[in-house]
Amino acid sequence: YAWMHETDKKFTETPYDIEIQWHKNLAMAWVPYEFLIDDAFSHCGIDVFNLVKVEGSWKISHLTYTVEKSDCAE
Repeated sequence: YAWMHETDKKFTETPYDIEIQWHKNLAMAWVPYEFLIDDAFSHCGIDVFNLVKVEGSWKISHLTYTVEKSDCAE
């Protein structure tokens, strides 16, 4: 994902090695990511999305994440 901020900086978050587990109407996505500002490394981490299925559509019920400056996953 990439977007521009009012400061004209480019922000890019790249997910990789996404793991999804689910059971009936509950799911969890474990998403390692790398975050760049103007194409330079800023940080990495893990996004965790908890989801529930409501009337046939998946909805995010909770999101949490880490922010790490080093020791990123390969």
